[in-house]
Amino acid sequence: MFDTIKLRGATMIWDEVVPDIYTGTAAITLGTAFFINTNFYELFIDSQTDIVTTPFVEPENQTAKTAKILFMGNAGVSNMRKHGVCMDISQSITS
Repeated sequence: MFDTIKLRGATMIWDEVVPDIYTGTAAITLGTAFFINTNFYELFIDSQTDIVTTPFVEPENQTAKTAKILFMGNAGVSNMRKHGVCMDISQSITS
């Protein structure tokens, strides 16, 4: 397995828990590969909850202080034909 590699200038990231979209199950029976073109991908961030820390509180049964970190955003894509998915990839390794 690999963490990341470059293939023709594109960064490939390995994730072993990608769901099998061909069969529609979470079981990894067939492989799936997703391709995202970052030229047509944008993250819209809400300015009111852009990494905002709430006040620290101390729970009654602990000697610790905790706070929540708030974030709200939405991922948006345009030109869907520039993105891709390969599915029904055999898991057997042959050479």
